[in-house]
Amino acid sequence: MTAAREYASDGLAVGLLGPLRVTRSGESLALGGRQQKAVLALLIAEAGGAVSVGRLADALWGQRLPSGYVTTLQTYVFHLREVLEPQRGRGDPGRVIVTVPGGYRLDVEDEAIDARTFEQLVRTGQASLSRRAYADASADLDRALAMWRGDLLADLAEFPFVQPIAARFEECRVSAAEARIDVELALGRHASAVAEVDRLIEQNPLRERLHEQRMLALYRCRRQSDALAAYRELRTVLSDGLGIDPGPSLQQLHQAILAQDTELDWRPNPSPAMNSPPGGQPARRPRHRRQRLEISLLGDCRVAVGETDLVALRPPPRACPADLSAAPSRRTATSGAPVGTVLAGVHGCAGEDQPASRAAPP
Repeated sequence: MTAAREYASDGLAVGLLGPLRVTRSGESLALGGRQQKAVLALLIAEAGGAVSVGRLADALWGQRLPSGYVTTLQTYVFHLREVLEPQRGRGDPGRVIVTVPGGYRLDVEDEAIDARTFEQLVRTGQASLSRRAYADASADLDRALAMWRGDLLADLAEFPFVQPIAARFEECRVSAAEARIDVELALGRHASAVAEVDRLIEQNPLRERLHEQRMLALYRCRRQSDALAAYRELRTVLSDGLGIDPGPSLQQLHQAILAQDTELDWRPNPSPAMNSPPGGQPARRPRHRRQRLEISLLGDCRVAVGETDLVALRPPPRACPADLSAAPSRRTATSGAPVGTVLAGVHGCAGEDQPASRAAPP
């Protein structure tokens, strides 16, 4: 680690996800006037990369460069160094704001910048979602979204350089919120998903992915008519405002809701650990040696497994054949080993006087 990074990691934290904020050991630092703060904001946004004097000047004044603008920028950097590097000796080179040929570079750890941490948490959260590790995904995405304190650089929004940076991070923010809703849907929390997606649609009324999530959540809340109404409302907005139809994905979801397609129904998702054992191979069912099975659907059923295990299954009143596997079992006095419950086939009933050893093989 460089000396600058050692210094920067000593309690220094910078924030772009809201009004510009810099703290050291939790204490907010006074950053000066708007233009001086704008210089720091641009250096933070490009942390690790050099920012030329010309680009800094353009960010502050555009085409109307004042006379002596280079000296003005040097003054801003000098005062920022006094705030960020109070222990720097007079005449010592900057260690946080580093002078490079033609400009300056902010040299701090990525972990010290909230925007960088946010992006990393979103990436790990989405990766956890893709492998169905929903607890991990929820924790990372919740933490990422909680980092926002308002609009990015809200106190410097009038500077033109802020808008493209804000747009990029806002897209990442909405993508994280969509992933968080996917977690809620995967866990069966459809009512809470409806409330959250409604709030997001108010802010992003033309984002079709959010409308898909809303329709699916409503349908799974047994609100089919509301899900269909949501589609009609969006179709009207797109048609009247933009002259376009909803995308293919939305149209397919609409048709599936109309047909009450069972593929839309929620099903619990097993955790990755349940899908495969530590070795990475699919779990295999235990196999019983020398299995023979005979079932009768009339009255008592005599089942032979191996040579000695006899089990009598009596279906409950008016039970269908599919319920037999769940019917209570009764071991004979001579049976001591567990008996498998897999029903291999139906071959007719063995009479009360017919020995089990004569049962037909599976």
